[in-house]
Amino acid sequence: MQLPLPSELKLARKQAGLTQVQLAAASGVSQSVIAKIETGGVDPAYSTVQKLFAALEKSAPSVKLVREVMHRRVVTVAPSDKVMVASRKMKKLGVSQLPVVSNGKLVGLLSEDDVMRAVEKSFATNKTNVARIMSPSPPVLSSSVPASVLPSILHHSAIVCVVDGGKLVGVVTRADLLTVF
Repeated sequence: MQLPLPSELKLARKQAGLTQVQLAAASGVSQSVIAKIETGGVDPAYSTVQKLFAALEKSAPSVKLVREVMHRRVVTVAPSDKVMVASRKMKKLGVSQLPVVSNGKLVGLLSEDDVMRAVEKSFATNKTNVARIMSPSPPVLSSSVPASVLPSILHHSAIVCVVDGGKLVGVVTRADLLTVF
């Protein structure tokens, strides 16, 4: 299981409706340490992050998690795939972006915009590899992160990839949030 990042603590705590003092009481971690973690003033130990997010999970069982929102059947392309093949796959599936995966690891994203830029630059899409035109990897979250963090991330990105144990396990797009909250 991949834990949420310490930088996600404040939002998760607020979504759970807890104050720092309440989270401190529930987790056994001092309020001052929680404040320092939330401001980025301290890099907490793994065990501390575990305690905090375990306490959040126990105190707010109604919090929806990313794993409850994500699509588990993820269609991907490889960096070596031809752009034409990938764009046909996108059209057939009715999707506007595909994660690019190499050796089981997320390495980038191929979007409609990437394909359009390749066409504008007169790349031969039947000969050009996805790696040449793909965008950097989109934001990545663990499946155990509260889904409440998704709207702010998806405001800036059309897709969030869900990675657990270094493996791509799902995706969430803007359209997925229309009926979630």
